[in-house]
Amino acid sequence: MKFKGGKVNETESSIEYFLINLPESMEGTKKFINALVDSENHDYFETLPIQTIIQYKWEKYTKDFFMKQFCLFLIFFFMNFTDIYYSILYKELNESSDIISDERNALVYVPLKLICSAILLYFCYYEFR
Repeated sequence: MKFKGGKVNETESSIEYFLINLPESMEGTKKFINALVDSENHDYFETLPIQTIIQYKWEKYTKDFFMKQFCLFLIFFFMNFTDIYYSILYKELNESSDIISDERNALVYVPLKLICSAILLYFCYYEFR
């Protein structure tokens, strides 16, 4: 609004605001998000406030969690692959797949198996929790 000599001139102006502190200052954020998930109107997710909350929660909590899970999976994958490769490389088998000799060093394959087992136990604990 502009005032000129006692007259009011109305002009349209757009106001942009972002809800920067909304997720931290909102009480019952979990209830709010659950209500959004249970809602059948998917248009709510297209609004800027809801997108801001979801983006904030992704950056603050979820992104780090999934990055840690992915890194643990990569460690498990490479350790397991190394164990299998090491096992194939240092075993001799006959025609009927019986082990003739096993020249693996226990200082190599035991830690590999322990690390893989620990990661598997962690993933099982997470899934059943």
